[in-house]
Amino acid sequence: MADFKLSISMVTAALWGENLHKHLTQGEWNKLRAVQFEQAPKCEFCNSAPVGAARHAHEEWVYDAKARTARLIRLRTTCRMCHFVEHRGFVNAMVAQGRFTPAIFNEIERHFCTVNGCDPRDYRRHCAQARRRYRKLMQVPAWTVDFGLYAHMTCS
Repeated sequence: MADFKLSISMVTAALWGENLHKHLTQGEWNKLRAVQFEQAPKCEFCNSAPVGAARHAHEEWVYDAKARTARLIRLRTTCRMCHFVEHRGFVNAMVAQGRFTPAIFNEIERHFCTVNGCDPRDYRRHCAQARRRYRKLMQVPAWTVDFGLYAHMTCS
C-alpha cells in the first residue's frame, strides 16, 4: 500500500476482539496507557492534543499471512478520529448498530486526506487496497497471536 502517515488497518474477523487490553486487568491497562500518554501526549498521526475519552491507545499489529501470525509491535497515542481511520471495520460495525451515523465516513475521509496531504481519490484507492489485503487475511483459517514486547504482561 502507499506509504501514508495514517492508514487503514483492517483486522481480520478471526482476530476481532483479540487485543492486549483484553488480557490485562483494567488497572494494568490504565497504567500502560498512562505511560504511553506520558511518553507521547499528542496524537502520533495528526499531532492534535486529545484529552480524556478523545485520547486513545492504539495497538499497532503486523500480520504475516504465511506464518499465520499477528504480532503486536507497539502502542501509539491517537486521537479519536485517527483511531477511527485505522479501524474502519469497527466504524462499519458501529454504523450498522446505529451507534454512529453514516456521516462519520465523510469525517474519516476528510481526516485521512488532511493528515496525509492527499485528495479523496487517494483515499478511495487506499480503501480498495485495504479491502484487498483484508480479503487475503480472511483466507487464513487460524492465527497465532504474539503480544511482542508486551507478552510478559499477559497470561497467554
